[in-house]
Amino acid sequence: MREFEKSNPNKIRPVANVPPVNVWGNSIAFGKHEEPLVNAINTATQEMIYSGEIEMILKKYAEGTKEFYQVVLPYKAEK
Repeated sequence: MREFEKSNPNKIRPVANVPPVNVWGNSIAFGKHEEPLVNAINTATQEMIYSGEIEMILKKYAEGTKEFYQVVLPYKAEK
């Protein structure tokens, strides 16, 4: 999209009241036999989400963008 936007400025625009077509999470590739490392990364990431650290990082570096969706915490789930 960014490459298209460079050559075609102001041709792409958000459509009001339409949800994203799709949302993907980030992923990291690991070696085939790296289960302990995968578990450690997953645990650390979950702790960063629950502590609010990820939210603080995104606020700092992604302010003003609409590229990131926050994870809804289970204890703050919307009804």
